[in-house]
Amino acid sequence: MASGPASKRSLVVALCATLLLSFGSLTLTLALGWAPKLGLDLAGGLSVVYKPTTQASKADLLQVVQILSNRVNGLGVSGASVNLQGTNVVVSVPGATNAREILASIGQTAQLLFRPVLCKTSTATKLEPFTGAALPPCGPQYSMAASNLGVSPNPQSPDGYTMNPVQPDPSFSAFPSTPSSADLASQTVLLPSTGDTTERYILGPAQMTGTSLKNAIAQQDQAGAWIVSYNLTGAGSALWDQVAYANFHGLVAIELDGVVQSAPIIQPGESSPRSFGGSGQISGSFTESSAKNLAIAMQFGSLPVRLEPLTTQTVSPTLGRSALVAGLGAGLAGLLIVLLYTIIYYRALGLVIVLGLAVSAAALFAIISALGKTALA
Repeated sequence: MASGPASKRSLVVALCATLLLSFGSLTLTLALGWAPKLGLDLAGGLSVVYKPTTQASKADLLQVVQILSNRVNGLGVSGASVNLQGTNVVVSVPGATNAREILASIGQTAQLLFRPVLCKTSTATKLEPFTGAALPPCGPQYSMAASNLGVSPNPQSPDGYTMNPVQPDPSFSAFPSTPSSADLASQTVLLPSTGDTTERYILGPAQMTGTSLKNAIAQQDQAGAWIVSYNLTGAGSALWDQVAYANFHGLVAIELDGVVQSAPIIQPGESSPRSFGGSGQISGSFTESSAKNLAIAMQFGSLPVRLEPLTTQTVSPTLGRSALVAGLGAGLAGLLIVLLYTIIYYRALGLVIVLGLAVSAAALFAIISALGKTALA
């Protein structure tokens, strides 16, 4: 006899706790603005199919998938997927609004080279066709050698140093930029500057590659400018010191996939070369986006093969949203009919069934929304 009321109280407590947990979770989810993540067909977004430009092994393709996944996740994009279909790599990014930025980051091979700057040039209105012939030497008066630049530390200067102005070499203005097929580390090349379609650099053979880097991160300096701070490997630290010593008070260009990201002067505020101690910074006209893209490419390494986009599709969310609304409408109409039939046929027991379905729906919505918010893929 005593167990009856106690058992009922336990059931009531369990029922109240279940209701509170389910509807409390739903209320919190809605208050936070969370919602289930939709796929590419419903949310819209970006879908790109890449193919290797040369024959690639299975191991190389699997490495490509891993690196591209890291790059996409490094951009803070959730719900993205990178899959291998035969020899093609398929990248799907639901809800992508910055398609151009994502393409620029995930598609690059990230061949990072450190080259000495020989001279600069502008771009002529009409360029000559690329012939593959070796570039001629820079004119002596246009050379960016340290002896020509005459860099001198000057604490009174806003930059902390002064230097001689050196004009661009006009003899290169009609030369076309070196294409990616001829952009070899061992060759002298003519490459454009990022964000500037008129300024180009004549660069010597690479003296260091991105394999000497351990990690990189985009951050703001004390003046609020975006920079990329990096750390070098043990061997890379010694090599970078050698490069810096050889180019002291000269310019070293940081080339990423055929584009000069930055061409800083080596230690302009120092009167004599010193060791970098295994770390350094890349500065230039970076935006937050370009700095993060460069850091991601440096951090997650270069692709073992060159890729080219086979198809690029931007999926509009309009069609998917129409299908979603139609599907939800049909589902709700069918559910209402079933619930009405249940209540009419089972009466009070039908209300219990309806309440149970509502509790399950609230809990599932909260769980799926939370998983979609916290999961990266």
